[in-house]
Amino acid sequence: MPYPTPANSNQLTPTHLELPGETGCSRVWTVISGRPAGRSAAPASSSNGTQMAIYPDPWLMFLHAIPFFLTMVVLHVVLFKPMLAYLGDRDKAIVGSREDAERLEIRAEEKLAEYEAAIAKARSEAGSLRAEARASAMAKREGSLAAARQDAEEKIAAALVEIQQERDSAAKELGSISMNLAEDISSQVLSEARA
Repeated sequence: MPYPTPANSNQLTPTHLELPGETGCSRVWTVISGRPAGRSAAPASSSNGTQMAIYPDPWLMFLHAIPFFLTMVVLHVVLFKPMLAYLGDRDKAIVGSREDAERLEIRAEEKLAEYEAAIAKARSEAGSLRAEARASAMAKREGSLAAARQDAEEKIAAALVEIQQERDSAAKELGSISMNLAEDISSQVLSEARA
């Protein structure tokens, strides 16, 4: 059912709009008209020349505050308290995880330093073993080369001795052949000269 509105809206009063059982509406129109029901006050003037005064009703404010505070209590129990507990636990877990991560990072850095030290030690040991092996191989090589040189020099000396012996025997043989040849040539020359 629509509310009745008078022809001149500047003259709205609670008596014009009060309907039975609808005190909330009369209160709304009272605020608009600037005349609170049952109260006299010094009204303030508005821009269109009408006077307006707003007075809060304590009983209505109390009735509106009850559901608000009940809702706040229920929200505190149901929502805010568990949410704050969850956020607190999450913060503790994050801080704990960070501390664990920092401890693990420190341990990892220590292990990495140990690993790098072990690698450096192994490299130096490998380098010294390589140097020793190289020195041993060079010594063996020098020994083998010395033995091979000695063997080669002995073979060359033996070959030179053999060559000298063969030369001496070839020279003797050549000397005897040349003597025999000289005797044959001289005997042929003498026999031709005699003939």
